[in-house]
Amino acid sequence: MTGYDTCDSADIPSSKDLRDEAWSALEDRGYWPFVGAGIVLMLISGFFSIPFFSTVLTIHLMNGLVDVKSSHLDIQSLVTFVLALSVAAVPLLYIIGLGTFSDAKMSLAAIRREMRFELFWSGYGHGWKTLGLLLVMSFYILLWSLLLILPGIKKAFSYAMAPYILVEHPDWSIKKCIAVSSTMMKGSRLRLCDLLLSFLVWFVLAVLASRVRVIGHFVNAFYMPYPQTAVAAFYEDLKRRFRM
Repeated sequence: MTGYDTCDSADIPSSKDLRDEAWSALEDRGYWPFVGAGIVLMLISGFFSIPFFSTVLTIHLMNGLVDVKSSHLDIQSLVTFVLALSVAAVPLLYIIGLGTFSDAKMSLAAIRREMRFELFWSGYGHGWKTLGLLLVMSFYILLWSLLLILPGIKKAFSYAMAPYILVEHPDWSIKKCIAVSSTMMKGSRLRLCDLLLSFLVWFVLAVLASRVRVIGHFVNAFYMPYPQTAVAAFYEDLKRRFRM
């Protein structure tokens, strides 16, 4: 792709090197602002989830979808259900996009020693486009997965840098962010896989912690800055080896 040429002069860091770089960056006054921002972002996400799950619960309790006596579908109730759920989902969907953009922004800021607490809101104004990016990526991955699981996994790694690219180039189209990520990740998918696998124990602990309801989410807020910053370090290394 024009403007993206490999640069072989730089040494390729190992997963341990990337983890060490991430840990050093977080120790350099980046960890606690990241944790605080993550907790606030989590609370915002939880707040905007209330209308969605309240609507689901209300409709479930009303039991208006099915006429139990006749076992026929109530079309009017179904339409009401779909409309109510769609309206309730709007703020939640926006927060998903906002949170994804903010997470990428914060991890890049952390690895650059520029992390600030107020970056938790950096995704404001970029929520819909980031959500669109996630949906397009998921759609492409799904299509490739219909062929075989392995092509879907490869594409997931190929598109992994797209959110970071969008953060740095918010004016770029979704298609361009995905295409540039695919170009950058050629020959580096296994490196990213190795980096993520090096956090396997951490990920298992995070999943177990998430079982403890609200407390588990707070535990994850303390854990996630480390792997997120390591992936940001991986992205920074890719940039150094490409002329952008």
